Amino acid sequence: MEDEAVRVEVVGAKESGLTAEEIAKIQRKLIKGVAIRQQDGSHTYNSALELELCRFGVGEKKFTEYIYTVKKEHINGIGAIHGGVVTGVVDTAAAIAAFAFRGAWLTSTDLSVSFLKSTGGTKYLIHTDLTHIGGRIVNTLSAFSDLESGDVCATVISTYIVLGGGK
Repeated sequence: MEDEAVRVEVVGAKESGLTAEEIAKIQRKLIKGVAIRQQDGSHTYNSALELELCRFGVGEKKFTEYIYTVKKEHINGIGAIHGGVVTGVVDTAAAIAAFAFRGAWLTSTDLSVSFLKSTGGTKYLIHTDLTHIGGRIVNTLSAFSDLESGDVCATVISTYIVLGGGK
């Protein structure tokens, strides 16, 4: 896990006004959010996806980028990633971004998914822009793109509501 943190690119650190400690705290939340396990050590949905944080922005434009490697269990009968898996992967990545930047537990209230192209690749980039971070609501806009071709296969607009806690 420590080695993963070293390879993550941080964008906008100087302009953000955040301290190195504050940025490290966001990065830890972004990495731990996808690695959370059950009390008995078994996988949660988040950890079973094995998303890999590769880049995030802390400046005026706050965003995250995760890489998802397709699992054979996620392929449907026509050889593409099941749409529910795409939706779940993006929801997970966006929710973790919302949690890390808002600093509170949240849950999804609304997801709007547009499937644009078939998913026949093996690795995908989930880019999530945090378009609004408010006191109770966080809005995101995500793209699910084939890592090799760059083709955007799906876009997702999400809304999350704060359950409690704060920064």
